[in-house]
Amino acid sequence: MRAKLTRGHAGDAGGARVVRIGMRRCRPFLRLLAVLLAPLVTGACGWLTGPDAPVDPLAITVAEGELRVANRGARPVHTFAIDRERYALILWAPCVDPVRCPALAPGAVDTTRFDATRNGLARGREALVVWWYARPSPTGPVPDSVHTVVVPL
Repeated sequence: MRAKLTRGHAGDAGGARVVRIGMRRCRPFLRLLAVLLAPLVTGACGWLTGPDAPVDPLAITVAEGELRVANRGARPVHTFAIDRERYALILWAPCVDPVRCPALAPGAVDTTRFDATRNGLARGREALVVWWYARPSPTGPVPDSVHTVVVPL
């Protein structure tokens, strides 16, 4: 690839030499660069779907005026269900205290009945099932990342 050296114009800084490379000459280089970088760029997104990707441990079903959440994972999981519109109005924080907010054990099922006044769940609406794990820390268990699943009722 040959660079063409030209004299600077009046607007250039002090008439310094300017290196101009024709676009036709750059195309093969850009193609090679794209081919070499494509696996790196697409591979960077692999963590979302690879073996370390977060896996939804819940099996959620809706039947007969209730929402059933089953923990099909190997770890206890903390959950709650609420109407999607009501979720925007509540102020909450994930809790891992086993007395105030017990976790759903592996293989266990939690049932939430539709209640228009308590949780806002009703037919024809959408619920959010919010879940998170407790992870160990030096000061005791702390909440891990919070996940939500939208469930049509």
